[in-house]
Amino acid sequence: RIDTECSVRFVELAGKRACRDLLNDASSVRLLSDSNDVVHFKGAPPRLCNDRTALRNTLDEGLALRSSVQTERNAASSRSHAVVEIDVNGVTMTFVDLAGSERKWETMQMRGRQHQRDSAEINLSLMALKDCFRAR
Repeated sequence: RIDTECSVRFVELAGKRACRDLLNDASSVRLLSDSNDVVHFKGAPPRLCNDRTALRNTLDEGLALRSSVQTERNAASSRSHAVVEIDVNGVTMTFVDLAGSERKWETMQMRGRQHQRDSAEINLSLMALKDCFRAR
């Protein structure tokens, strides 16, 4: 239960080059890491939420703008990764939602080049993320 102000960032990572702020007109965001390997979202100012209703509305707004398509397996399969940072009283919680991974054999009817490219990029980024976790 949130009875205090909080701030929110909602960033979408799509493909190799696209990173956008879903709460600020889908403006371009740069990911930069500092000397402590902490990643910062340059160009994604936090949105202030005064109560839990404002927080819920903000999260719904970001989710509605997230890239997704219908696949054979899912009515709405996300085609991007999303990172949500919520700061409450100086404590930052980070939530990551990964793009849907679909195996080629699961989507036999969806053979378009763009769908195949998207799926390959998603799977490649998931593998890179796995390697990052293993390295820690």
